Amino acid sequence: MSDDNTATEQTFTAAEVESLNQRAVAAEHAALRMTIAATYGINAEDTAALLTATDESGLTAQALRLSQLGQTSGGKKPADARPQRDERQQFAAQLFGHNPDLF
Repeated sequence: MSDDNTATEQTFTAAEVESLNQRAVAAEHAALRMTIAATYGINAEDTAALLTATDESGLTAQALRLSQLGQTSGGKKPADARPQRDERQQFAAQLFGHNPDLF
């Protein structure tokens, strides 16, 4: 083995180690994000879009705020945004030609 080959192997090894370190840090951050999201009941879509901090305290603060705002509904509409029962009955009656009093 020549000195050139040894230097190349050491450089490659250092680059490989750096790459693995970066991947490990990214995996740790993703795990932390998911743990915090689960703790505060935040769905995957909101986690991906809204939990953007790079440290634990920032992620926790964002998650706490989201949970306080009610942003963790899992894509469901709030109860007051749903049509009232009589509106649904009327729609079904019009759609199917039934008397809404029978529902």
